[in-house]
Amino acid sequence: MALSKIQAESMNLADTYAFTGTVSGTPTGALTKIYSNTLTSDASWIALDNVFSSTYHSYRILLKYVVTANAQIRWRLRSGGGQNVTNYWNTRHRKDQGDTAWYGYSDTGTSTIDRWDLMGGYEVPNLYHVTFAIDVIGPYSPERTIFVAKGAGYNGSQGVFFDSYGIHNNTSNFDGFNFYASAGNARTDSRIELYGYNY
Repeated sequence: MALSKIQAESMNLADTYAFTGTVSGTPTGALTKIYSNTLTSDASWIALDNVFSSTYHSYRILLKYVVTANAQIRWRLRSGGGQNVTNYWNTRHRKDQGDTAWYGYSDTGTSTIDRWDLMGGYEVPNLYHVTFAIDVIGPYSPERTIFVAKGAGYNGSQGVFFDSYGIHNNTSNFDGFNFYASAGNARTDSRIELYGYNY
């Protein structure tokens, strides 16, 4: 049954309808894919520029980072093709290995540092990987950028789990970001996906 216009009290929800129109606008909370890529060779970092804009208030990053040396995973915001190296505050971490309780909480304190850490001092073993889901709130808005991340990995014998949070103490607009390891490179098969959403 083709339906060209819905009239009040005229639509039987038990029927099947064909839809040929378009839907405009971005529903609140819906994720829209902006970018995805899998590395085909080792790289010193994973960087994306010109991906944050006024179109979306917030973003979700899905990151699989395979390391080439024992390393921590770190990241920075970017603007105009360059890294921002100041005003990163209050990054916090917790981790749980295997079936033990959460432990290992650390806090960088109130002084600013030059990046965000995702893992609280823990190093991913060489050739293993860690995967994170990261929500970035307001990077292109006149407010302080906040991130909330959950991550998991495997260290060769058991699971390792992470919570990480941070705030950038500056209201500048940022249009991108980059991830890098404290040692070595991002290995082939590392992957990143970026989604935008409004809430």
